[in-house]
Amino acid sequence: MAGIDKTTLIKMIFNDRELCHEFFTRLWIYVSRTMNRKQLFMDIISKFTKVTSGYKDTKEEELAERIQDFLKEEKYFIVVDNVGRTEDWDYLRTAFPNNQKGSRILVTTRILEVANHVDSKNAPHKFPISCSISNRTSNNFCLEIDLLVDCRRIYSFFFIPLEYGGRW
Repeated sequence: MAGIDKTTLIKMIFNDRELCHEFFTRLWIYVSRTMNRKQLFMDIISKFTKVTSGYKDTKEEELAERIQDFLKEEKYFIVVDNVGRTEDWDYLRTAFPNNQKGSRILVTTRILEVANHVDSKNAPHKFPISCSISNRTSNNFCLEIDLLVDCRRIYSFFFIPLEYGGRW
């Protein structure tokens, strides 16, 4: 797959049939350079309810709490794509509960400082621009993905559930 980039790779994972069965609630959140936290929260809420007009004058913190209410009983998979600043991640993560249900959040960024900030305990995963997914397996503990270049496995990464030490 020539010319594959991080967003394309993550979209392949996001749309994977097995992943869709594993995570009934899946959200894709694109973060623009001029992130509007309230608008992003409204966009997320619109995934759960068609009537969002009642939230128009709601404060951002209350919107984050409402999103937590929607997600607290769900096993969710959320992609937060293109995070450009550490502050953007700090603002967004308040909406995502650690509900001990095996939920996962995958964050993409071009900025090493942001990647280190998202998970300060582990080194961020750096992927080559040209790669393919060779194997997708899922079990109760992790989702493993092998990245191959020229038929050689160069990296495997895992989505580890929060209750087993995964962290965001």
